[in-house]
Amino acid sequence: MLENRQKNKSLRYRTGIEKLIYAQLSFQRQNNFFHSDSHEKRIMNAIKDGNINDLISYLKHPSIEGVGTLSKSSALRNKKNLAICGVTLATRAAIEGGVQLEQAYTMSDLYIQHVESLSEVVEIDQFLTAVFIEFAHHVHFQKQNKYSKVVTSCQTYIAQHLYAKCSISNIAKMNRLNPIYLCQLFKNEVGISLREYIQQQKIEEAKRLLISTSYSLTDICTYLHFTDQSYFTKVFKKFVGITPKQYRNTY
Repeated sequence: MLENRQKNKSLRYRTGIEKLIYAQLSFQRQNNFFHSDSHEKRIMNAIKDGNINDLISYLKHPSIEGVGTLSKSSALRNKKNLAICGVTLATRAAIEGGVQLEQAYTMSDLYIQHVESLSEVVEIDQFLTAVFIEFAHHVHFQKQNKYSKVVTSCQTYIAQHLYAKCSISNIAKMNRLNPIYLCQLFKNEVGISLREYIQQQKIEEAKRLLISTSYSLTDICTYLHFTDQSYFTKVFKKFVGITPKQYRNTY
């Protein structure tokens, strides 16, 4: 009973916050303070559809119209307010795209908390780009996920441990299966080996970091637990066709 009351209280709080944010967005649009509706819709539709490539393209070519003003007292505060609006809209788009309500709201809460912790305008811009791509990635995963419970469990574990070593033995232990049997099962369903899938997902994360952050190649290699930068570059080129440096310069 207490748990239900807490959930209802949390839901009422979130609903109130969302009403406030949407009221702010409505005010902006009425006064031409926000970027164009068409550009915003393209971004949110790309998130809702899980279309990561289109989303990246839209984010690379922002609207030429001015962005809104939610705070006249501080450029940093204004950027944070706009970012929170962006996270809220992206959360709604992800839910419409099929991401579970609880998962989307949990992500939203964490992202908004992180926005508040940032101290530079450029950091907020970079982080919001990463947030949009991450929501689109989750929608894409949700739409494509038609595998067995065991394989889905493996994919979820890998997605949650991209910044760890993520060994096959640990994944097998989690599923209480023999590693050899698990690898055979995974390849039969997904079409690539479990080891290749782990590498593929880490490279997808590396691509997002290369686009949305200023982290060095050495940092990204370390964060994603590749043994060294040479090996990281080799694996990256295997999946993407170009080196990490070429990818960053291209996008």
